Amino acid sequence: MAWNLTPPVEGDAIVSTDVQSEMTAAENTVNALPVDALAQRALNYHHLPSLLVASGSEYQTSSSDYDCTTAYPGWDTLAGWQRLDIDGGANEITLSANVDLSEAGIDGLEVEASVLVKKIYDAGGATADASLFAFLFCVQVQDTGGTWHHIARTERFVCGRVDAGPTATDCWRRPALKTLITSDDVGATKTVNKVRLVGSVEYLDSTAVPTGTLTAALRASSLSAFAIQAGGS
Repeated sequence: MAWNLTPPVEGDAIVSTDVQSEMTAAENTVNALPVDALAQRALNYHHLPSLLVASGSEYQTSSSDYDCTTAYPGWDTLAGWQRLDIDGGANEITLSANVDLSEAGIDGLEVEASVLVKKIYDAGGATADASLFAFLFCVQVQDTGGTWHHIARTERFVCGRVDAGPTATDCWRRPALKTLITSDDVGATKTVNKVRLVGSVEYLDSTAVPTGTLTAALRASSLSAFAIQAGGS
């Protein structure tokens, strides 16, 4: 009995439903083995639990620019980031089930995200070196007690080109991040149910101070999270 695995292609968005589909296919294939395929009691009946404990994903895209203009609040700071509602959505996912990160067999919550950045510019039209203008983004997770936690190690940034003003040349870059959320990230509650994507902008040198609003024009984003069972039954 064959199980046809379809590996993801480089550049494809990681969508939790696709991961779940592959996991379910493997589970069903093995569980459907005929009685005489293996020696008696070699594996036991329905030996494979569902590998995917919980999941969630969101992909946003827009044909027009979504502007991120919120100033970077500083390293490892929870408040002060901008929600990236690129297509009007919240860019926040509620997991299909609460994930207890202290539970045996669950190593963590895998989170993957990316943002499509069209350009980063000074809306005031300054001639400063725009290569020192940066867009930053990261993920935050919520525990079941309603408290959000900032995951500082996920902070990523990308800089713009040497251009100025709203007519700045498009840079079209897509920075990405991937991390494993563990029980150490979420305090005493240890159980998470939501993940969100946030962003901000910053200038990296005093010689490149924007004269107007520093802006990152965004066109798309992806956010996926899934917890995989590593053991147990």
